[in-house]
Amino acid sequence: MNTLVEQGNNNYHLTFDNNFMGIEKPISTIRKAVQNLAEENASGDSLKVPESKHFKDAFEFYKAMRLNDPEGLKLSIEVRAREQDIKNKMGEKLYNVFDKVWIEVNQDSTQEINEALDQIKKDKKMSSEDIEQAIDEFELSFIKGKARIVKNDPRIVSAFLGKEEVLRNGLYGVMLSMLHVLRSNRENL
Repeated sequence: MNTLVEQGNNNYHLTFDNNFMGIEKPISTIRKAVQNLAEENASGDSLKVPESKHFKDAFEFYKAMRLNDPEGLKLSIEVRAREQDIKNKMGEKLYNVFDKVWIEVNQDSTQEINEALDQIKKDKKMSSEDIEQAIDEFELSFIKGKARIVKNDPRIVSAFLGKEEVLRNGLYGVMLSMLHVLRSNRENL
């Protein structure tokens, strides 16, 4: 499903863009994804700044993915590049608060999503097109609901006071990534 993405003042209208890497040069997107993975690897070693071994590990990871899971590679690069953009725009301190709350709020998301999808698919009265539309609507509603919870979390409200636009853009980015992952998973079933 190819549609456009639009952001309102306080409301998000999420739809799916199938061509994230087409927005910028692919090498720039890959560079951001490698940076993001290297930073994550460095964090695992209790370092604030990645060293050359972290970049090497990130490149090796993506080389292995290219051979074993080309579609997964594309998705991983797109999601990690978007995450790096969010991180760069927020700065380390705000991003850490944002990321912690987002992860907490979405801790049980996989189970919640699977249960809801099973319920939708069990409806014998719906055609396959109706099921697809119901799943699309559920995913959008689910993601918006999670974003609303994050936005209203007291830690987020406090940390982003006076920086609401940064928060809005961050939420928008993670919502797009989550939607992208959900749609990609469904297409690969």
